[in-house]
Parts: sequence; C-alpha cells; structure tokens
Amino acid sequence: MNEPPHTYRPYGEELQILRRQILEMGGLVEKQIADALGALVRRDSGLARETIARDHTVNRMDVEIDELCIRLLALHQPTARDLRLITTGLKITTDLERAGDLAANLCERAIELNQESQLKPLIDIPHMADIAQRMLHDSLDAFRREDTELALRVCAADDTMDHPQ
Repeated sequence: MNEPPHTYRPYGEELQILRRQILEMGGLVEKQIADALGALVRRDSGLARETIARDHTVNRMDVEIDELCIRLLALHQPTARDLRLITTGLKITTDLERAGDLAANLCERAIELNQESQLKPLIDIPHMADIAQRMLHDSLDAFRREDTELALRVCAADDTMDHPQ
C-alpha cells in the first residue's frame, strides 16, 4: 500500500486517518455482529445488552467519518484515487452503521427470545452468520489492501448467500 506523497502533508495524514477510522469502525462492527450472534446462540442477555449499549459508538464513528469525508471534499477538492477513497468511505460507513444497527436489533430479539424456552437448537442462523462475518471481514480486508479480486469474490459470495442452491 505505497501511496504517492501529497504536496500538502496534513492532507495526506487526513487520508490515512480516514483509512484507519474506517477500518476501526469495521472492526467494531465485526465485534458487534459476533457478539450479537453469541448472545443469540448462547442465550446471553447480558452480552446482548452490552452489544446494544455499544451501538452508539458505531453511530458516533459513522458521523465522525462522514464529517471528515465532507471536510476533505470541501477543503481539498480531491481527484482520482483520493476521491475514490473518500467517496468509498462515505458508502462503507453507511453500510457498516446499518450492519451495526442490525446487530443491535438481533440483540433486542435475543433478549425477547431468552424469555421463552428454546424450541430447537439454532443451526442455520449461525451458519449464515459465519458466512456474513467472513464476507464483512473480507470486504474490509479488500478495502485495506485495495484488492479488487477479493472484493469481487465477496460480491460472488453475496450472490450465493442471496440465492442458495
């Protein structure tokens, strides 16, 4: 990931901060999903409540990253690679924030389900969640490494998940 130096040093540093913040948010969302699944499968209402409580951090990060992207667009009028990074950042954080919301929603349902006796063991949900977690991880890795081949494999996995055989 050797990036060309920028003539305005703080601008290049801000782009690196943007990359780091996106990846940090992605890591937090990965944890949110894993904890939501754990709360559901292990019937752990405490973990579910902790996960719900952390959702505000995901939301705050989304706002902060959006503000940084808008500031970079307004102040530096980026082109080419930098513009792609910034606009991708705006899109990724929206999707990550939504995934974080879905993890919190899953936790809310887990708390409700934990009030009832379990009808049968969960099998399909953890399997699908594993696939989704791998896709999220690979997506973030593709972003970090700028790996278009990996990104395309994630898209193919999404098609498979949407239309199972």
